[in-house]
Amino acid sequence: MASSDAGMRLDRFLKAQLPESSRNEIRTWLEEGRVLCNQRAGRKGIRVVPGDRIRMDLLVGERGFALLPDPGLPLDILFEDSFLVAVDKPPGVPSHPLKSGETGTVVNALVARYPEMRGVGFSARDAGLLHRLDRETSGVLLAARQPSGFDGLRVEFEQGRVVKVYLALVHGNPGPEGRVEALIGTRSRRADRVEVVRDPDRCKGYRSLRPAQTRFRVTREYRSSCLVRLWMTTGARHQLRAHMASIGCPIVGDRVYGSGVDSQSEMHSPPRQLLHAAEIQFFHPVGGKRMRIRSPLEKEFAGYIEGLQSA
Repeated sequence: MASSDAGMRLDRFLKAQLPESSRNEIRTWLEEGRVLCNQRAGRKGIRVVPGDRIRMDLLVGERGFALLPDPGLPLDILFEDSFLVAVDKPPGVPSHPLKSGETGTVVNALVARYPEMRGVGFSARDAGLLHRLDRETSGVLLAARQPSGFDGLRVEFEQGRVVKVYLALVHGNPGPEGRVEALIGTRSRRADRVEVVRDPDRCKGYRSLRPAQTRFRVTREYRSSCLVRLWMTTGARHQLRAHMASIGCPIVGDRVYGSGVDSQSEMHSPPRQLLHAAEIQFFHPVGGKRMRIRSPLEKEFAGYIEGLQSA
């Protein structure tokens, strides 16, 4: 767990990590002893501290949730070994299913190819995923094939030692380089968007408020937009989209945080939200080797950029 979560009650920590799960679901898991904290059954009132190991080994048996393999969905493998697998997620494909029996997601394709991934991770629907990408975001998605791989890398994620690098086309120009450091949270459990909170004294009323830091550098300028490289070591929901919108440079094609700005585009409407997970850097959980896994810029994103250059 991250130091920012120190002292948080276990049920609230789980809710922050699993935003799609309800508080009633989490309460049930705790009451049934299905959550392990440092190899012992977790309880609602436990306060988590840095170094705690939290597992949900029994979630492969989540009540009513059927995780179906989808062998027909192609996987573009960027890296694999006995412990980890990294795939190049295409835009338009969800990272994981939200409903029991749903197919057509990266997780469904992963368990079809690597059946040992069932039961790895926090929940049945995640099946080893170490992070997530929005449906429209393309690029590197990392998952663990074994519990040892998941446990080792999850600690690295929580301690901020995994670096994720993105490419985004944004409206306007945020300046040559800079940093956005602001809390991210929501006001309700089912909120479709997050809010950026810059003043810590105005946190009342927010749920799952988390610290987040985004670093950016402009790599190419166009008439009314620019291509930026983004770095993040935190993993708040919608972090990059919300942070860039908060400084007046929403991501091109983002219908949630862009709010109609795309009408000012230099050419035709973008094919999607132009955000691409270009690279992930970490130390391998077994052996400690320095890893850097890259994904080439997705073809629709690249085609849109080429159109801007020729306009």
